[in-house]
Amino acid sequence: MAADSDGEYNSGIWEEKTEEISFADYKFTVTHHYLKKESPDGEEKEEPEEDAFPAAMQDLLCMNNDFPPRAHCLVRWYGVREFVIISPGANNDAIISESKCNLLLSSVSVALGNTGSQVPLFVQIQQKWRRMYAGECQGPGVRTDFEMVHLRKVPNQYNHLSGLLDIFKSKIGCPLTPIPPINIAIRFTYILQDWQQYSWPQQPPVNSIELFSKAALMTLDEESVKSGSQEERRQNPGAVSDFPPPAGREIILRTVVPRPAPYSKPLPQRMFCVLMKEDFRLAGAFSSDTSFF
Repeated sequence: MAADSDGEYNSGIWEEKTEEISFADYKFTVTHHYLKKESPDGEEKEEPEEDAFPAAMQDLLCMNNDFPPRAHCLVRWYGVREFVIISPGANNDAIISESKCNLLLSSVSVALGNTGSQVPLFVQIQQKWRRMYAGECQGPGVRTDFEMVHLRKVPNQYNHLSGLLDIFKSKIGCPLTPIPPINIAIRFTYILQDWQQYSWPQQPPVNSIELFSKAALMTLDEESVKSGSQEERRQNPGAVSDFPPPAGREIILRTVVPRPAPYSKPLPQRMFCVLMKEDFRLAGAFSSDTSFF
């Protein structure tokens, strides 16, 4: 698979198609989301290789489009460029009961197997405001399960990278020792009510300096600001305080491991973590070899 161009998810055109269906006297909305692919004139489309992994599995490992600022939440969490969502119709209740969730997911699995589609299929569960999805993607001899956990508070044991790594390792259940390297990408989000009170670790791009007054504060040496005791800082009210803690943290963990057995195919594994004051979310994509297990 050719490497994706940097920022393709930001500069590309996202399209969607929607249809209404009924299943067991229950109305659903089916929405197909995809990144429009424009091929240069005269360029032929590449034929997929036989037994190649689905494009969605390859997208799990792509680092060129991490943390897109404007995209569907599933694009941000899983990095996929095409997917289908089945959600309750406008006048239907949310899918909350475990039995209904399992029925829908098993139906999704059967449908993917019968049609041979390699596009990830998600089912929206729980209340809509929670943005909870469960799904599956199938390919020749491989399958990816999309799982999600959402809490209002961050558990103390998972409020740091080592705790999240423990979850990730336990979920993939890698049979190899030592475990293959895990790639980590992190984004911090800061909300500054008065940005002049803080020191900036680096100067912003030149074309944005005019947006700020007193831009000279940004050139302060961070180490010089941090030097001195708290008492000295209290005695010097004109000093600039330390950079504030982030309002939100987003972490992507990625690796390739054979699963579920040591002799299985090495497959992509991914987990997206959101840690905010009142929002904790883990969105995992765990791939398995269904031919050799």
